[in-house]
Amino acid sequence: MVKFKFIKSVLFLLVLLLISGCSEQKNNSKIPENIEEVKLDYILKNQSKYTDTLVVLNGIYAVPCGASCCPNEFSLKDGINSIKVSMAINTVLPKIAISKPVRVFGTLKATAQSPYILAEVVEER
Repeated sequence: MVKFKFIKSVLFLLVLLLISGCSEQKNNSKIPENIEEVKLDYILKNQSKYTDTLVVLNGIYAVPCGASCCPNEFSLKDGINSIKVSMAINTVLPKIAISKPVRVFGTLKATAQSPYILAEVVEER
């Protein structure tokens, strides 16, 4: 009888973990409406103004390297400009076809070479 209760308890916990989602990956919630949309060209010309700031960008989804080597990164292209987009920890990049228009919400990060966006939300438009 004790063995049955133990097995029943373990099964209950496993089902509970599966239902609640044991990993904490965000499911790409909505982009906040109070964040102003900025053109990529303007951000690249004014990097210091936007570094470590939340931004919303529109552009075209492009894979920077082979699709299999960078599952959480892509390039966002807007005209002749492009910027690398990396997904934030515990955030899942939705499946998007190459050359589809997307909207990105994230933080502009500066590096010695070039800036990139640490994305919290990516939406196909």
